[in-house]
Amino acid sequence: MRLRIGIAVLLSTLVGALVGAAPAQAEDLSVTITSPANGSTGPSDISVTGTSNADPSAYRLILVVNGEDRYGTLRADDTWEMVYQQFDYGWNTLCAQIRNLDLNVTYASYCSAYRVLPPPLELYINWPYDGAIVDPTVKITGYVNYESNMKVYVNGSGPTLLSGVSGSFVYGGGYIIDGTYTTVFEATDIYGRTATASVTFTVDGTAPPTPVVSSPSTKKIITTKTFTISGTGEPSTEVRIQPESGQAATESIGADGTWAHTFGNYDLESYYTGRRTPFTFTVAGYDAAGNFSPAASYTYTLKIAP
Repeated sequence: MRLRIGIAVLLSTLVGALVGAAPAQAEDLSVTITSPANGSTGPSDISVTGTSNADPSAYRLILVVNGEDRYGTLRADDTWEMVYQQFDYGWNTLCAQIRNLDLNVTYASYCSAYRVLPPPLELYINWPYDGAIVDPTVKITGYVNYESNMKVYVNGSGPTLLSGVSGSFVYGGGYIIDGTYTTVFEATDIYGRTATASVTFTVDGTAPPTPVVSSPSTKKIITTKTFTISGTGEPSTEVRIQPESGQAATESIGADGTWAHTFGNYDLESYYTGRRTPFTFTVAGYDAAGNFSPAASYTYTLKIAP
């Protein structure tokens, strides 16, 4: 009798031990994501880790990322890890699930959010450059590396709204009045990040006055194989000299409003005849914005020996 009681107690103890070590039942299964933390931000390539009390021999771990199933492996120590997981830019939804081996029944689920940001938002102005002098047809060109909405301020006024700008962009602006303009672009991309770029330039839609040739007098007969003309014009602009036959030349008008140009052998060689021959050219002024003045014509008499 005592032997039977002892055996019964031993069996009861063994059964109790086995029951205590038994895997969790389906209704008691749990799973968590420990990394990345819910709501965190990080790189696009990371490992995802978590915990679960599911028996690796009876259940499967599935990581659902933005609706796509990715298959992982449960560990006997109640942890799991999925390495080298790639995530899209923006917010990603991660759901760790415990399913049966056929993957058609889900017993436990844990979801979190993880955000991946792309490289920094960059905004550039390509043209015009700071300090440029341009004509009233100017258009500002630039580049933004991620789709953004922009606010544009001109001399503090605005904003003008530009929606869905991505890559290269052009802004007309309507700079029709001569003056200096500072234009500021403020971009906000789809991830909420901001970038600012600005440019200051001068609009000049007024042509300079036509330069004047003051020396030598057109009454003088030119007998040398080269000769120099000089004159005046709007300071810091250019004068274009165009012979009636031959190539045009350009000279800069100095800050004092004077300029000079020498006609050389290339211009005059065909006039080396010893006979009186008219030599005609025009002069026109233009500025940094590309505004041209009307041209003025001058004629000299040449008598140059061969």
